[in-house]
Amino acid sequence: MRRHLVFLVLSAGCGAGAAPVAPEPEAPRAASVAIVSGIYHRVGAIDAANLSLDLHHGTFHWGINGCDFVGSDFGAASREGDAIVLESERAWPSGTATLRADGSALILETQIGDELDHQRWEPGGVCPVCTGGLGPSAEPIPCDEPYFGE
Repeated sequence: MRRHLVFLVLSAGCGAGAAPVAPEPEAPRAASVAIVSGIYHRVGAIDAANLSLDLHHGTFHWGINGCDFVGSDFGAASREGDAIVLESERAWPSGTATLRADGSALILETQIGDELDHQRWEPGGVCPVCTGGLGPSAEPIPCDEPYFGE
């Protein structure tokens, strides 16, 4: 909770009887941001990892391109409260992952062993930077046709 300091304004000649100035009202708090359909990419990964979320049809497609390998999967996407649950036996050991909004980005949470893994996914697709060697040579770059599998 914010605390506001109240300052006494003393005008010349008014003395100590001046009234305190009321603090400015707090700005309204932003409403919870809803998760929307679209293409997102994983932040901080050297391989290009993309997620296509279609909430209208209740599906998702996921793809990864590491230059010397590719992988993909798809599954069901269902709304549970303010989160989206993704279901896929191949993509996650627990069979599910949960998406939560964080501004325009998504936080993907999944259970890996005893740990809860958190990944940040931001809007837009990315492609790897491949120069002929093993794996990408730089972080993924934005692109119009990210990999989602065959």
